[in-house]
Amino acid sequence: MCALAMLATGLCVSFAFAEATTLAVQLTRHWRPLPDSWGRHQSTVEYFAEVEVGYPGQRLRMTFDTGSANVVIPSIHCSAPSCMPHRRYDAGQSSTSERRLCLEDVESSNYSREAVTLTFGTGQVTGHYAKDVVCLGQGFCAALSFLEATNQSEHPFLSAPFDGVLGLAFPQLSEGPGFSFFDELVKSRQLARPIFSVYFSLGGGEIMFGGVDSRRMRSELRWAPVWNPGFWQVSLSDITLDGQRTELCGAPGSFRACGAALDTGTSALAAPTRLARQLAERLQVERDCSNFHTLPILGFLLDEADWELQLAPEDYVGQDEGSCELQLMAVDVPRPHGPLLLLGDPFLRRYYTVYDRQRMLIGFALAQQNSSAPQEMLQMTEDSCDVDEAGLSPARLQEQAAAMLLSAQDSQDPSP
Repeated sequence: MCALAMLATGLCVSFAFAEATTLAVQLTRHWRPLPDSWGRHQSTVEYFAEVEVGYPGQRLRMTFDTGSANVVIPSIHCSAPSCMPHRRYDAGQSSTSERRLCLEDVESSNYSREAVTLTFGTGQVTGHYAKDVVCLGQGFCAALSFLEATNQSEHPFLSAPFDGVLGLAFPQLSEGPGFSFFDELVKSRQLARPIFSVYFSLGGGEIMFGGVDSRRMRSELRWAPVWNPGFWQVSLSDITLDGQRTELCGAPGSFRACGAALDTGTSALAAPTRLARQLAERLQVERDCSNFHTLPILGFLLDEADWELQLAPEDYVGQDEGSCELQLMAVDVPRPHGPLLLLGDPFLRRYYTVYDRQRMLIGFALAQQNSSAPQEMLQMTEDSCDVDEAGLSPARLQEQAAAMLLSAQDSQDPSP
């Protein structure tokens, strides 16, 4: 396998490594108070890990977001209040920044210095396109185009524990070729398989690139096809309560079509405003928790796969000092990618999820948690897919790759 490094002369070279492998990125889980879209004061959680950008590596805390496709990094030139508490990227201090990289695979229009604005579900950022090397631990690097943010909204960034966003959705949601971190890793053949896997828990989390960690699962994987690539989403034929259809949504092509996206950047479950209110009315979660033990199993009936993913009350209801709150908020994803349900932290703590880029499939298994939820919440069949045992990749430090890059640069003839 190889990781691309770009030279100032415009020559692209590659650094060879021993073999394609996997990398497990450990995530920190952070809790903070945050009002939701209905004005109630709830808590929110975020998962993040350190990433290095440029050379020498500038360490930034990034949230890994399957609900967006771009990488967003705050710039040293951002003086907005929401930027100041965070680590910020300084392109001038990186020997591998945009001007030293060859751009043969990237549309030149992507490198306009005009301001560009990206909108997230709960905020927005403004900045310009940049390019540099972005590295995970142990030397997994990609020469990547991203948005260098020069302004960003206070919500959610001001009090966020992370500095930037590393999108993992399909490139259809990105700004253009070369902006998808995961696709660039796949192209560089650094990964054993073109997949990544997500594990969330109350104690933290893990994203494994290139493989599956069977130790994180307490059931076999079962697969569903990706519907309408952009988000990692599946098609639902309906939502169920205790196994009974609610008729709140229907299959693609129907008037009430429902898609559900797996969203690691959302701390709750989310649905279009009308559907969220209808579902809240059906569930009737009492604030004093008086009906908690009689609340129904909430199910998501997959259309093409014809099976159901279920959440227990302990998953979709937050409990705090005798108070209960439905972990559901209203988010209206605009067309053409919406409307959508967003299956965030409550769902992702129940299910270990695998994202297969090549086969366009999403795998689900019950996550290995300290939980009393029944095993049959996800019924398995004999044709469940194989899994890889977890493995740590060999140390491949970014400094070594960058040193090779600088050495190669020094050896080039600077004359035209």
